[in-house]
Amino acid sequence: MTGGQPNIYWKICWKFVSPVVIGVVLIASLVKQSMEPATYTTYLGCDSTQQEIDPKTWTNKVPFPTWAQVVGALMVMVPVLPMPMIAAYYITTERYCPCREKKHKKKKPPHSANDGTDTTDMEMQ
Repeated sequence: MTGGQPNIYWKICWKFVSPVVIGVVLIASLVKQSMEPATYTTYLGCDSTQQEIDPKTWTNKVPFPTWAQVVGALMVMVPVLPMPMIAAYYITTERYCPCREKKHKKKKPPHSANDGTDTTDMEMQ
């Protein structure tokens, strides 16, 4: 895009740091979600006979139904799961190997202007 190679810092971040951080955050959020179900607050109202008015007694935390928690987990997982799945596919099928790409990459000679002369014809004479 800019015509130059990115700095080594950015290469390391893109290849190693970012995927690890994203994976840790995703796994931690799933573990937290599975340990404590998501809740929502319902309004119970206040009792006028109470001497002390405490707003904490006006509400109640109720867990979401199981189907809603499953839908929420799917909404998180569907956009994220293709990334590790494709990475695992490429790693297991050996389609992507940075060391292999560098060995087989050959520099092509620059294209010369076609002036009608063919170098193969000159070599044969």
